[in-house]
Amino acid sequence: MPDVCPECHEEYYDYWCKPCNSTRFKSDFDKWTSGNVTIDKFIQDTQRNADYYKVIEWIPYDKFQDIKQMAKGGYGTIYYAKWVDGYICDWNIRYQQWERSVQVEVVLKKFDGIVDINEDFLNEMAIHMLELYQLHFLELQKIQKLMNI
Repeated sequence: MPDVCPECHEEYYDYWCKPCNSTRFKSDFDKWTSGNVTIDKFIQDTQRNADYYKVIEWIPYDKFQDIKQMAKGGYGTIYYAKWVDGYICDWNIRYQQWERSVQVEVVLKKFDGIVDINEDFLNEMAIHMLELYQLHFLELQKIQKLMNI
């Protein structure tokens, strides 16, 4: 059964009012940049269409702590870090700001030898992100079945 957004009064599912959150993201577009127009456009397009479990945002380097190199390979370097702010969970209507998770451990990848990050490259990344989301969802379903939820 859908919920009704207390701000726009539209129905929504999965804790996420897409029209309202899309508008919130758009209002912040001028407050950040990756320094690359193609990456910025990719993130903005993704945010306009974001669903609850599929939010991409630009995270400034200073929002990571305890960055440690884990491995180096032919295509890049893998790092472990703590994301201080954590990911977006929901919109707090009362305080008019994003609610975030607690600090989160993340894996970062620095790609070596990529001169031009273009739309094809970013679309490939989006496909991998969707696959990861689907795997995470399948794991949750397996756990629920095991627990008879």
